Amino acid sequence: SPPEFVSAGRLADGRLVCETAPESDGAVARDIFSTDGQRWQELEISRGGRREYHVVLRGYRTFPGTAHAVPAEMEVQAENYQLHLRLVELDVKDGIAPEAAR
Repeated sequence: SPPEFVSAGRLADGRLVCETAPESDGAVARDIFSTDGQRWQELEISRGGRREYHVVLRGYRTFPGTAHAVPAEMEVQAENYQLHLRLVELDVKDGIAPEAAR
C-alpha cells in the first residue's frame, strides 16, 4: 500500500480497510480491499465525517497486454452527481500503460 495509508482494520464482512491521515481541510481517504487485500473495491473521501465521494469498483477483467485484472466498472457518487463508467476495451502499448480506453 502507499506509504500514506495505514490499516484501519476490517469490515464485518472481512474486507481490509486502509485510510490516510486527515488533510489540513479534514479530508480523509478510505480504501476498501477484498478480504485477501489483493483487489481494490471501494474508495470513500469524507470531510468532517460527511462522505463527499464514493466509488465502487467491480467487474475485474484482464485485457490483452495487461498482466493483472483491472476494474471494468466504476460507479461514482459525489454530492450532486452520479457516474457509471464501463471499460469495454483497453489498448496497451508495450505492456506498460493504457494508451486508449473506450
